[in-house]
Amino acid sequence: MLTVFISGLELSFNELNPRIIPQDIFIGVGYNPLLREQGERLDMLEYVAWMKRLLDAGVSFVSFWDASAYQMVNVLPKRRFCGNPASAPDAAVGFLETLAEEFKLPKRAEIAENCALRNKYLWNLRSLLGLGSRTGSVRSFTDFFKPERNTRDEHVQAGFEAAFARYATLFCQAAEYVERMQTDEPRLVSEVFPPAVLKKIKDENPQAAMYLPMEIAEALYLQNNTPGIISGKYGPQSEKPFDDCILDMQNERFQLYAALRSRLGPRNPGYLKSEFVLWTSSSNDSIAGVVNGEYARAYGDDYGGFVRSYLTVLAEPNEPLVDCAIRLRDAMRIEGVK
Repeated sequence: MLTVFISGLELSFNELNPRIIPQDIFIGVGYNPLLREQGERLDMLEYVAWMKRLLDAGVSFVSFWDASAYQMVNVLPKRRFCGNPASAPDAAVGFLETLAEEFKLPKRAEIAENCALRNKYLWNLRSLLGLGSRTGSVRSFTDFFKPERNTRDEHVQAGFEAAFARYATLFCQAAEYVERMQTDEPRLVSEVFPPAVLKKIKDENPQAAMYLPMEIAEALYLQNNTPGIISGKYGPQSEKPFDDCILDMQNERFQLYAALRSRLGPRNPGYLKSEFVLWTSSSNDSIAGVVNGEYARAYGDDYGGFVRSYLTVLAEPNEPLVDCAIRLRDAMRIEGVK
């Protein structure tokens, strides 16, 4: 484990962690509806830059967790939310099965395509870091939606069912924790869902309250279901309220854990929808204009400086930053997408 602290990262530790950075960490990314239209945001390279710093400092395993399919919680009809997953593992299984069924409907094809694209982009980012199977992985919430559940391969079927069952159990525990904290430690939950917002959710869209338990469950699941023992999470500063809940629940589980966060840039976190940003569909001229500060009027001086900050980490020796950005854009691109 590491005791090196990297400038620019905010660190949070649970009570069991003696301020040590774990060697195995994960980063979760969410839903961006513009992947087909615009491609991936180049600002995802900010996270690659942070991962590179951490790998150089001694982190040995990085897992990308694709949470794009959490969008299904936002679109799930209220009538399909049949029971609180906190009540029993069977209720958690039922909720996950409902999400999987909804995900496969023709009207959700755009979300399904978006999730598939994000997953491909994450594999490309993993490649940029030079990670192999023993040093990195890409996992996805859609792993629990795949048709392997009906495969004729008994070994694959058994593995899938076991993974699904483990996640469902942890999801149930996380939902129970959140429900209990609403009474015992409301401050924790209120940072994610202020009381007025939580009441509205419960009245109008109760399934949306499951987003926090799912964020917690992903950390619990990845901790013991990857080649490394992932006892750390990296993300942008905006994820601190979720991190606080994860760290607190890990205290209850007697599990050492840490959260690492980078400062927010001048735009939404790099995996989300945002305006006036660079994409894999951006032209060479657009990239050069932002990196060289020539498009400051449109994009803002702060954005150009932000882009240069992560390119500086990723550039090869003596490589101009514009050339670096174009090279990485091309490496990130997916055939058939802008």
